[in-house]
Amino acid sequence: MAKYILFDTETTGNQEEDRIIQVGAMIVDAKGEVEVFDELCSTVLPIKIKAMVVHGITPNLIEGKDVFTETNFYKTLQTLNNQDCYG
Repeated sequence: MAKYILFDTETTGNQEEDRIIQVGAMIVDAKGEVEVFDELCSTVLPIKIKAMVVHGITPNLIEGKDVFTETNFYKTLQTLNNQDCYG
């Protein structure tokens, strides 16, 4: 069954070295069922001031959170990213 993934991220900045600190996503299947994710993520990189002004995420909000690759969304994405899901 086809699934569509819609997502948006917030990051520590807009350079190659920057990292994801929030992901918001919806996975919608052909029947219209929706799975929703909104997860904050920690990182060892500091959040740049310009990025904080844009998204309002401060270091204290992500303290103790999982890194992006340990989020429920990332894990779900990995289960969907396989040969059986391509038609």
